Amino acid sequence: MTTNKVYYRLIFDLLFSKPLCLLCGLPCSPGSQICTGCKTDLPWLQDHCIRCAEPLPKTSTELLKPDEARRKQTNQSRINSQKICGRCQKDPPAFDRTLAPFQYEEPIKQLIATLKNKGRLDIIELAAELFTEHLRDRITQQPPQLIVPVPLHRNRLYSRGYNQAAEWAERLSEKLDIPYDKRSCRRLINTPHQQGLSAAARRKNLRHCFHITSPLGVERVAIVDDVMTTGSTVNALAHKLKDAGVTHVEIWCFARTPAR
Repeated sequence: MTTNKVYYRLIFDLLFSKPLCLLCGLPCSPGSQICTGCKTDLPWLQDHCIRCAEPLPKTSTELLKPDEARRKQTNQSRINSQKICGRCQKDPPAFDRTLAPFQYEEPIKQLIATLKNKGRLDIIELAAELFTEHLRDRITQQPPQLIVPVPLHRNRLYSRGYNQAAEWAERLSEKLDIPYDKRSCRRLINTPHQQGLSAAARRKNLRHCFHITSPLGVERVAIVDDVMTTGSTVNALAHKLKDAGVTHVEIWCFARTPAR
């Protein structure tokens, strides 16, 4: 093949070839970053607490094919919209509900780790695509008036270079046409990494951690974060938002682990 033909073939491939799936490397639909097979096999969160999204004991959905399970999950979430776990009944959090598309299992765990440690912002686009699809039919009635990310302390933001929650929040704002505010919530204390700590230790670390710098002027706010484990971080921020006059706080997290 001549040099010119090679050149034109490369141009053609760049312009017209299908994008490759970020998970398996196979071609996927134009405008998407994940193929149908990988999307179906993701660890979609099924039966869960409407308040904190903690996975509840498995039901008959585990016997269904993934697409059927997701359809049943959507129907059940509408019918059983008040299903609340024992932990939230005993000690209600400051936030009112949690929306999470996935359980914190592979390959979601690896996606989030790659994003945090290697700065792969293309994963942000994939996450926003999947997240938006999950949220659209769940926020039709009284959607949040404002989206805020869980803020990083300035020292950690400087060392990492970006806040993945803020990147997610900005893209969700664009896709869902909901205003986004990354300046009104500040993290005053550079808390130690929370991984591996008990719920009580997390709560102690987060006491007086956040500050609302200016009136938000809205009643309904969505807090965006990557993973929810015990919920201590988002609960501390939700308390501050409600102290500032917000009446309804929901958590939008990409993945949920079983509560400890």
